[in-house]
Amino acid sequence: LVELWDIMNPDAPIPTKDQIRQAIELSSVENIAFDPIEKSITIKEIGAGIDLGGIAKGYAADLTVKRLKEKGVLHGFISLGGGVQAFGGKSNGDPWVLGLQNPIEPESGHFARYEVFDGAVVTSGDYQRYKEVEDIVYHHIIDPRDGYPVQEGLASVTVFTENSTEADAYSTAFYIMGFDESMNFIENNE
Repeated sequence: LVELWDIMNPDAPIPTKDQIRQAIELSSVENIAFDPIEKSITIKEIGAGIDLGGIAKGYAADLTVKRLKEKGVLHGFISLGGGVQAFGGKSNGDPWVLGLQNPIEPESGHFARYEVFDGAVVTSGDYQRYKEVEDIVYHHIIDPRDGYPVQEGLASVTVFTENSTEADAYSTAFYIMGFDESMNFIENNE
C-alpha cells in the first residue's frame, strides 16, 4: 500500500480502487510466515512485502541508545524524524526540553513543551509527508483496513513511553484508530 500510494512522489497517480484492493490482499498477515526457531520471516505471496515504517525509526533509536550505553555514554538525545529518545538527562542534571510542533500550522513553531530525562517521545501526523492532487491532500499514514490515507480527523498523535519502538508503534496505531478508539484502548490497557 505504501509503495502504491508513493506519497513522496508528486507525479505518482492516485491508485484506483482495484489497485488498492489488490494491495490490501497482498498486505495480509496471512502472506507472512514467521519461524521462531530459525528467527526468519518468509513472504509467501509474490508481490507481497513488509513495510516497517510504523516502528523502524523507533527500533533504530532503541538500538542506538543500547549501543551508546554499552560504550559508557551516560547522557544522550537521539532525534530520528518525528521521534526522540533521551537518556540520562543533560550532563548538568537538567532534563532535555522538547518542543511539540504545531500540526495545524507547522511553520508557526511549537505549541507545547515537554521535559524528559529518560524516555521516548514520538509523533505521527499528516503535516510533513503528503501530496496534494486536485485540491485533495493525501498523506503517508495508510489505513490498512481500507487502503486509503487515514481520515480520522487527527492532525497528529504524540506518545510518551520508555522506549522508541513502543512509542513509534503506538503513535501510528493511535493515529489510525482515531481519538475515541485510542482513548478506549488507553483506558482499558496498562
